[in-house]
Amino acid sequence: GGGGRGAAVDDGGGGGALIPLHRVEALFTGDAIINGGVGAFFHGGPRDCYDNLHVRLAGVPDAALVFSGHEYMLMNLRFSKWLDEDDEATAVALREVVIRRHHHRSTMPSSLAVERRVNPYFRIKERKFLDKVLQLSASIAAGKRKKWYHRFTGGG
Repeated sequence: GGGGRGAAVDDGGGGGALIPLHRVEALFTGDAIINGGVGAFFHGGPRDCYDNLHVRLAGVPDAALVFSGHEYMLMNLRFSKWLDEDDEATAVALREVVIRRHHHRSTMPSSLAVERRVNPYFRIKERKFLDKVLQLSASIAAGKRKKWYHRFTGGG
């Protein structure tokens, strides 16, 4: 027997499960984690998402394999790279995913270790990362306040 344990996460569609497979733990997350990101909040909101990632999964080992309900890792890692262009772990993960997709290979499974390192919804607990996201958000908001033509002329 594998000797694993189960943990429920809310994927917005009825739940997910942690299932031991011959001493390998696999996390089938539905929309709770979409490799490199999270799914839409069909039920609940941002607090529920935070609790899924940082409370319910806190005791799950990094080695657990993550199978999500969708394969959006390339798009999600591009977003992660945009949020933190200096993060080497994200850059490496993105390069690996680009190569896998180029060869028509799946990007699943991921692992909880990878998710905790490159998924922005896990990384939000890092103060340095949160500061970058807040700066980016302020910059976007400031850009929206500019008259549309100043975005192209450099004025105002």
